Amino acid sequence: MIPCMAFERIPQVLEALEEALCRAHGDMTTACRTLGIPIQAVHLWKLADPEVSTRLREAQMLGWATLESAAYRRAVEGISQPVFYKDEIVGYKTEYSDTLLARMLQARVPGYGDAADRSTSLTVNVAIMPRASSYEEWVTQRELALEASELKQVTDAREEKPSMEVIRERVRAINTRPLPDVL
Repeated sequence: MIPCMAFERIPQVLEALEEALCRAHGDMTTACRTLGIPIQAVHLWKLADPEVSTRLREAQMLGWATLESAAYRRAVEGISQPVFYKDEIVGYKTEYSDTLLARMLQARVPGYGDAADRSTSLTVNVAIMPRASSYEEWVTQRELALEASELKQVTDAREEKPSMEVIRERVRAINTRPLPDVL
């Protein structure tokens, strides 16, 4: 490899680096390797000239936008995967990434995925009944305890967050709405 001091910072090289950075999805190492430029030379250029640093940062952000777009498509629109039967394709199914959608929501929606949401909790309802003197008394106490438990479950269900499928449908509905005419 050519020493980094041998590379001059000329406009054509900088433009090629910006394009390579976009194509490499913002990965500076891959962009430099593609062009055969030592990454140390690029770091020296960035230190020497704030404009170079700004231009490369913008190109990197454009590259990241392609990654974000691909993540959005996978999370919301899904990707088509072949279905095989006896080594032959018999159809296709659309797969979604719920994890990716949840991460994107956490990053963009304030309050979504707070620390309280990330913690795992388990509620166990245990009915402690007094000792029954007869079987009939025990059955009555058991029925009362079950009714109370069902009432609690109904109350908890009202506070539940929407499922990933419901969120995905809402996003699809928003994206399929026609844009208003502004002209």
